[in-house]
Amino acid sequence: MLGLGISTMAALGAGLLATAYAILGLIWLRPATRALGADILRTMHSAALIAAVIIGLTWLGGWWLYAALVLLGGRIGYEVGHVRFRPELAWVNAVFAGAVVALALFCPLPLLMVLWLICGLPAILAYLPRWPLPISGQRLAMWQQLRPALQAAAFPGWPFLLLAKGLTLPQYAPLMLLAYILVESFDGYALVSGKLLGRTPAFPRLSPRKTIEGLLGGAFMLVLTALALAWALALPMAVMAAVAGLVAALALAGDLIASQYKRDAGVKDYPVLLARQGGAFDSLDSWIAAGGGLALLAALTGGSWP
Repeated sequence: MLGLGISTMAALGAGLLATAYAILGLIWLRPATRALGADILRTMHSAALIAAVIIGLTWLGGWWLYAALVLLGGRIGYEVGHVRFRPELAWVNAVFAGAVVALALFCPLPLLMVLWLICGLPAILAYLPRWPLPISGQRLAMWQQLRPALQAAAFPGWPFLLLAKGLTLPQYAPLMLLAYILVESFDGYALVSGKLLGRTPAFPRLSPRKTIEGLLGGAFMLVLTALALAWALALPMAVMAAVAGLVAALALAGDLIASQYKRDAGVKDYPVLLARQGGAFDSLDSWIAAGGGLALLAALTGGSWP
């Protein structure tokens, strides 16, 4: 996996965090953008804490990582259950999600891939406007009732299982951390670009605060960052640029799906876990999509990609 280890990824994450703080410090020093810099810095502190916990637990590995992933899966299950189903069923969904994650962590990756093909792919059909084949009205009504559960299984369900499994495998863990670092870089660049340059809403209904200028600025800076990392670490530049582009696309898709769930339920936010970050799903939806996608691609190619 690009020949990188967890220690290298930890050092890389620390270096990029320091760079982000330096850039935000410069924004804060300008009187015209001081308020903006101070606001983003407050968000940055909690984001840095999350990054430290994720990288630290991955570096520790073992039962610490396993326990954290089960708890995280349960928390995300609680938040999704609270929004997609009924609040009183959120804890049931949390226990179920945590149990599924625990089983997946001890499941061999090939078996997990087979189960994904059997269960995960059909769940994706739930995102279609209606069932694609002619069926009776009674079965169509049943299908509509099952759609929220199937959609939750398709995302964040299966991508999170693939991400969690990847984090526990030494050959995949650096790639999962790389996905996280790139996702956070993309989000950070897009946030700053949107605050400074944003004028045109990209998704007025789903995510009103996202702008076309912000997303383009985030994607452009992310590719530049990936190329700089490739140069510094003697990695293939074309591969790193492709990984960055794929991560940006998956991260945006994950964020929009999570926003769609909230719009469908008529709520503004998932249950809050950390101030200025929202819930665990709010904070990690993009990483779940990007990390799960990269884990799937790497597994399907037998570990030969990237």
